[in-house]
Amino acid sequence: MKESIVTGLSWIKTNAYSLGLLKKSDVKVMSDTSEEGKELLKKFDIHVHFPAASVPKDGPSAGVTITVALVSLFCGRRVKADFAMTGEMSLQGIVLPVGGIKEKCMAAHRNKVRNVILPLRNREDAKEIPEDVKSELFIHYVEKIEDALMLALEDNVDPNL
Repeated sequence: MKESIVTGLSWIKTNAYSLGLLKKSDVKVMSDTSEEGKELLKKFDIHVHFPAASVPKDGPSAGVTITVALVSLFCGRRVKADFAMTGEMSLQGIVLPVGGIKEKCMAAHRNKVRNVILPLRNREDAKEIPEDVKSELFIHYVEKIEDALMLALEDNVDPNL
């Protein structure tokens, strides 16, 4: 999980201008230790905590969700309430496949979530989802984190977020 958080934050810093977090005149090469990188996140006290859960994890699969949540926080744009998502991501923002697609989609359906964002490379795994569940879901396949952000974030900026 820590790696997913670090990867998400690094991607956000790299793409701070295109996300609207920096002005063009402020854009420089940033790293986690650069003054610009530190300054960007200075106004936030970031602590991401995942309590120990009773369900064991087979591997990383929260990178997309973590990055969408952090961009939502930094940009003041809410995540749409009717979206669930899974997927890991690379430093370049490429959405990587994960396991447990059938179970994750069934859980979303059980919780009345109708839109599910999945890695494009998991398209074959979606064939395992029971037809009665799949017929009530809108599955959005993404290749890049930008695609997930466009789908999941509301368009309006909320200053009270």
